[in-house]
Amino acid sequence: MNPDQDITFGDFSFADRFEDDRANIEFIRRHTGQKKISVIAHSEATAAFWVGMSQYPTWYEERVNILIALGPVSKLDNIKTLLLKSLGANSLAISLVKSFGIHEFFYPNFWTNVWFSTICGAFPKICRFSTYLISDGDTSVDNLESMSNYYGHYPAGISVKSLEHTLQIYMQGRFQYFDYGEEVNKRIYGTTVPPLVNLKAISGVPIALLVGNTDLLGDPEDNQWLRQQLGSNVVSYKTYDYGHITFFIGKDMSYLEDVISLLRKYAAPVPSTIQTAKVDLKKVSN
Repeated sequence: MNPDQDITFGDFSFADRFEDDRANIEFIRRHTGQKKISVIAHSEATAAFWVGMSQYPTWYEERVNILIALGPVSKLDNIKTLLLKSLGANSLAISLVKSFGIHEFFYPNFWTNVWFSTICGAFPKICRFSTYLISDGDTSVDNLESMSNYYGHYPAGISVKSLEHTLQIYMQGRFQYFDYGEEVNKRIYGTTVPPLVNLKAISGVPIALLVGNTDLLGDPEDNQWLRQQLGSNVVSYKTYDYGHITFFIGKDMSYLEDVISLLRKYAAPVPSTIQTAKVDLKKVSN
């Protein structure tokens, strides 16, 4: 598909994208010669892995030596982002967008570049406030300069279907597959209600959950529930004074020490260039 010409390019949810993850894993294995690889996923990418790993547990066990989940999301009962809670109050907004045949928000163009790059660069406090509304309950832990750089490369397009799926999970209180409506659900799933993502079917891959205390999307209470569902697969669970995107733009990036430690323990031998690097991780985002 050509994203510039095919309007259905963005017609997917996170439950569809795990096949891309599998293709990427195979590509990396083929070009590196590694039997197993390590995966670091953030936000919605973690949800895609829960779907794939629940459907093909053996496949992932044979190819992934650890999954490190940053700001993981699954059930969304306790999200605190004002934007999503407002959109989730009813389906009118999404229905209106779909009625115009729109499948993607914020596709990179002149206007999105002006807003996210130019304005955030010139007035970073505006983007700090936007971040506060959407993802980070305490933006004081975020680096403003890094935030401007981050938004200079963001967004690359947001699937309307993924957003709708997220809102369904929030509104219906279930970590489930996409709800197409009773008639289509019956045809696709065999039931009028979409099935739950079977997290208890996940096995064989060590999982680390790195959670932000002020994450408005990957709420700590929801992640405690996720931890229980994943059971003994979880080899590390740790919380940080982070919001959702602090993992990329935090003033203190020392959580990377934990990431490296996990890679050394569960992954293939870490290259010597990483083992011997002397980096002040607390200042890595400055």
